[in-house]
Amino acid sequence: MNIILHNFLLKSVDKMTLMIFKFNYQFLTSVISYQLSSRT
Repeated sequence: MNIILHNFLLKSVDKMTLMIFKFNYQFLTSVISYQLSSRT
């Protein structure tokens, strides 16, 4: 496999997972804050 292509794939996968993780984190925090606010 081409090393440059391999590095590119790794970087793009890294970015994707980071974006997904950030999105999930924001989603989770909003859900948690909603739950907390609805409780009171």
